[in-house]
Amino acid sequence: MDTLSSFTNHQKNKAKKIKAQAFNDDLKIEKEIDTKGFVPLGVWISNWPDLFPWMAQGYYNSIDGIDGEDAVKARVMLQDYQTLSRMYYIAHSSGITEFKRKDPSLPKVTSLSIAEAFANAAGKMQDVSRGLGGITVEEIYESLGEAPKHIYALWNEVAFLRNCELGLGLIKDDKTIGTPLQNNDKNNDNTRQAYSLTTCNFNGKNFTSFSRSYKVLPLLTPDGDIWAFGPEQGGLSSIYDKEIVFSKPGRAKYLVFKYNKKDKVLSESDNGIKLYPIPFGAAQNVAWKGMSLSTNIGSISSLNQSLKSLSDQLGKLNAWSFSSANWNKNWNGKDVYRQRNIKKQYVGLIEEIKNVL
Repeated sequence: MDTLSSFTNHQKNKAKKIKAQAFNDDLKIEKEIDTKGFVPLGVWISNWPDLFPWMAQGYYNSIDGIDGEDAVKARVMLQDYQTLSRMYYIAHSSGITEFKRKDPSLPKVTSLSIAEAFANAAGKMQDVSRGLGGITVEEIYESLGEAPKHIYALWNEVAFLRNCELGLGLIKDDKTIGTPLQNNDKNNDNTRQAYSLTTCNFNGKNFTSFSRSYKVLPLLTPDGDIWAFGPEQGGLSSIYDKEIVFSKPGRAKYLVFKYNKKDKVLSESDNGIKLYPIPFGAAQNVAWKGMSLSTNIGSISSLNQSLKSLSDQLGKLNAWSFSSANWNKNWNGKDVYRQRNIKKQYVGLIEEIKNVL
């Protein structure tokens, strides 16, 4: 039995050696094949990370800790102070010179004092931007005073007001502010002015429809109300089917508007009025009646377009990206490796043969 077993094992080992020799001979034959004169008809190309998942890399695309963030905030505050200063100077010129407080114990505040407070803060912000002044942004804000600080807090709360660069477009029953009407005030003291209401085809987007109509400006009070006023004739006090009335301070009360941050609109529900912020772009290539209120960064068209382009590009990126498009986030080592599922690109002289890979 032992002799027979040894002979059997010897025969098996000899057979293995013969097969190994034959395999090696085949390899030698393949190496000796001359490919001279042959031309590849086609090749399939794949990325290494698509072939071998362990070669794929992950990239974190989030942008954190931008060095210029504080500078951008300071620039926004400067623009806010300049805009608010201009707003209250205009209010003073139009006859709204004083704000009566809801709490009689609080002192009255003039529009001129508010305008000067914001103008002073804007000047200090410019010194900070030039590396001068030796004062911080927080200290500038604290120096505004009680009333301007309340106004600025409301301004930040209703942030879409920064978009009323060309004022606010008024809409009531598809009508807006038209031409001035003859003043029939019996006292003839020029404390009120009526305007006609004319048809307007504004649909929520075509701001150019306000090009030849009168616009209004927002006015934030120290007590947290929002009024609308015209640069010439005081605040918006009443509105009817065919006319709208602006009055200087006195017996008339101004309409108070609520804000809708989602729709970015001011509204007065009792009279069905809506006020829409008008951006600078509405005045491009059209004859525009009115003035510019804001120094908003949106007025710098080239910078605004660049920021929008950058925002659009970054918006297409995920927080994490993968160097291989073939291996999704749910793939793991237990999944079957299927060669045919690997993404490939074919380049060849003939049409791709579909059943090769």
